[in-house]
Order: sequence, then structure tokens, then C-alpha cells
Amino acid sequence: MALASYSDLVTEIGTWLNRSDMSAEIPTFIRLFEARMNRRLRTPDLEQQSVVTLLTNVATYNVPNAIRQVKSIVASATGQAMSYSIDGTTFTIIPTPDGISNAPTVTVIGYSTLTPLDGVTTTSNWLLASHPDAYLYGALVEAAAFIRDDVHLPLWRAALDDVLEEVLREGNQRKVPMGPLKTMPAVWE
Repeated sequence: MALASYSDLVTEIGTWLNRSDMSAEIPTFIRLFEARMNRRLRTPDLEQQSVVTLLTNVATYNVPNAIRQVKSIVASATGQAMSYSIDGTTFTIIPTPDGISNAPTVTVIGYSTLTPLDGVTTTSNWLLASHPDAYLYGALVEAAAFIRDDVHLPLWRAALDDVLEEVLREGNQRKVPMGPLKTMPAVWE
């Protein structure tokens, strides 16, 4: 099973479905899987940062389009403590920047969406490259629901859930160092 590109994935899905009448629907199954992953996946591979310049007397800003879900907002060094609140697609800085000579910035850190495969401009992304089985099982789940394949649907869904659990665990392990914490003795010189 070679799943290095979108065309490989389409071919493999068709092989696993063993139905020649499904080739036109396979791109839809892939898109539906990607939509599901955009709601579910939160891994370091999807983390993104975007800098926003704050304006004097302006408190509310749009969350950058590249960010699907905000994780945190970090203020630049302005000498002034700032807090923020998020309301849907906007965030508000508190206190409102007022009379600051150099426009401060904030870095919005959050999760982006999965880059969708289209077979033309995007033939692979980090998920297909690192976890091709997630794409395969995810598209097969969508296909089984479409064709009402009650035999394979629970098998493919269980396989997808296993893969996603592993993907999320791997992502969490990259965020948090593994191993016990050690107390280091204080050294005074």
C-alpha cells in the first residue's frame, strides 16, 4: 500500500471499497474526513502563530483567518500588562492600547485547519505523509456510511479511532517531555 499522494489515496480507497461505481464519490469522502479532522484534531502539526499589530484606542480585533481555534494570545514587551477575551472570531485586548508610541503587537497562537488535498495543487499534507492510515480509514468510514455498509462501518470506524488516538498521543508527547521530573540541588558559588 503506497499512500504518498492524493492519487495514491484515491486508488487505495477504490481498491478497499471494491466498487467501480464509487470513483466519482471518493473525493467527497476525503473532504468529509478532512472536515471531521478539522473539528477533532489538535496537534502540534496544526499549531500556527500570527502577529497582530495593535492600534491606539482600538480594543477589538479579528482572529487571523489562518487560526481556527485560539490557544493563547501573547503580548509583546510594552511594559504594560494586557489581558484578552475571545468572542467567536474576534478578540478584545484589555486595557485598550492608549497613546503607545510604538505600536505593540500580540502573537495569536492557535490551531489551523488541515490543508485539504485536491490532487492538483496539494497532493499531500502532514497527516497523509505521517499517518496515511488515518486518511484511508477516515475516507472508508465516510464511504461506508454513504453506501450503508453496516458490516465494514464499525470495523473502519474502530480502526480510525485507534489511529486518531495514536496521532493525538504522539502530538501530546511532543508537547510535554517524557520522563520523571528531577529535583536538582541548588548550587551556590
